[in-house]
Amino acid sequence: MQDHATERLGPQEKISGRDFASKDKTLPLPSTFRLGLAPEEIRKIALRSGFMKRRPRKIHPTAFLQALVIMSVMPVFSLRAFAIQLGILTHNTVSKVAIFLRLKPKAITFVREALFSSVSATSRLREEIGKGVFAFFHRVLLQDSTNLSLPPKLASCFPGARNRSGKTSASVKLQTIYNALNDTLVSFQLTPYGCNDQCASPSILHLIQERDLVIRDLGYSSLRVFRTIGEKKAFYLSRYSHKIALFHDTGKRFDLLGSLRRYGTLDDTLLAGSQERLPVRVVAIPVPEHVAGERRRKLLHNRDRRLNPNPTHLALLGWEIFLTNVPQNIWDAKTVCLIYGVRWRIEIIFKSWKSHFKIHTFHHPTPTEVELLIYARLIYITLFHSCFFTQLAAFVYEQTGQHLSLLKAADFFSQRILPGLLIAGNYHLIVQQIIKHCTYEKRKKRKNYGQILQILLENS
Repeated sequence: MQDHATERLGPQEKISGRDFASKDKTLPLPSTFRLGLAPEEIRKIALRSGFMKRRPRKIHPTAFLQALVIMSVMPVFSLRAFAIQLGILTHNTVSKVAIFLRLKPKAITFVREALFSSVSATSRLREEIGKGVFAFFHRVLLQDSTNLSLPPKLASCFPGARNRSGKTSASVKLQTIYNALNDTLVSFQLTPYGCNDQCASPSILHLIQERDLVIRDLGYSSLRVFRTIGEKKAFYLSRYSHKIALFHDTGKRFDLLGSLRRYGTLDDTLLAGSQERLPVRVVAIPVPEHVAGERRRKLLHNRDRRLNPNPTHLALLGWEIFLTNVPQNIWDAKTVCLIYGVRWRIEIIFKSWKSHFKIHTFHHPTPTEVELLIYARLIYITLFHSCFFTQLAAFVYEQTGQHLSLLKAADFFSQRILPGLLIAGNYHLIVQQIIKHCTYEKRKKRKNYGQILQILLENS
């Protein structure tokens, strides 16, 4: 595995064009498609997983992985097309029968481990020190999940939700952890649809390091997990669940709604949970009435009749309420609310995966092909985020002062441009097109994500 950026980047090349000539800047670009891993590392993974048992004749694991990742973003996956792509990469001819014999459970293990190793390598490649409001933290980890709908015929292997007639759909859930501080993907976990966010809440604990900050939505709220995060000398920020009882340090029940109606805001340390009694900072700030009204309307008309909100729950929707263990001397109440807005970034990431990288699109797949293609697409996405988007975003901002849009960049690269670039390693000629077509449009009323993050990084 390559541990240094200089081992992955080819010679720096100047960007041609009048817009850049005067500044004489250079952009380091990957010269070859290496998945963030050296061929020797891929070979070791292939041996560990059992995918390769002896010296390969035609199908080398690196070439197999390259071909699979390229095929994963093609409109239709077929053994014949896979064999052709692999033959082109290896300067050889490969039969589709040979490919078929390789698509076994051991291949899934091989591709999955290659994905984890690639994520680990690219994450280390872009370590960054926090600035501004993040100066106290080493990483800012956002965790969320997205459902991937599969063809109905796979319901027996990947059972999803049931409709009113009792028919089961096919679906899997993809848990993702993303480091917002350096814009890298940290972890993936493919779980059954029935494993909800509450079930997956403890899954982040083995990744937590000292002075990490974890931001997650209400679905992951767990006082036991919050306690463990604190014991690891890390920090959390989460929305408050109306089901969590709050107490004074004397043991008396705290009347949250009564306090908010009386004082309007709240920023105090209380004990959370009837059993846990976890010391936690509770921050509450009122929202505009039209926002509160829309929240209540959506909750009352939610299709899940089990929610059945009571008057207290509805009244509390008039405030943004958060639980955190970040002390007041690091963040004031207003900053807490601003920081939580960063969590929306992972929702945009999921949108780019589905809308542009088609991570959930399949054409008559087998169960094995489903897992292989999902992991291969995640390798492709990891490469896009860590080796292309972040470098291009930094370069574009340095050159023009504009921020690169993730959705526009994903759309640009998904138009079959990136697979060819990965092999040729010569995409500097289209950087000007990226600047023209993939940056945010100028808006006066609303700031884009790049502007918001820049403000947070510059402010203390």
